[in-house]
Amino acid sequence: MRDMEISIENGYSCLIENMDEKIDAIIMPVISRSFIVKGRKKLLKLGTKDLVLHENFKLFMQTKLSNPHYPPEI
Repeated sequence: MRDMEISIENGYSCLIENMDEKIDAIIMPVISRSFIVKGRKKLLKLGTKDLVLHENFKLFMQTKLSNPHYPPEI
């Protein structure tokens, strides 16, 4: 989680490997793009922290499943 927080705030890319069909509830705000806009900043609530979202942040998710069943927002 700490690596994801650093990636969100500094605009790095984050790769999550070997995803199952169940996605952890902690990263759902990132996936569903539930941002809070305050002034010119976009904030993202990740766990108990409010993080400033950098515009260059990218999240990549990789799975080994041949036919995964994810919700449509993913």
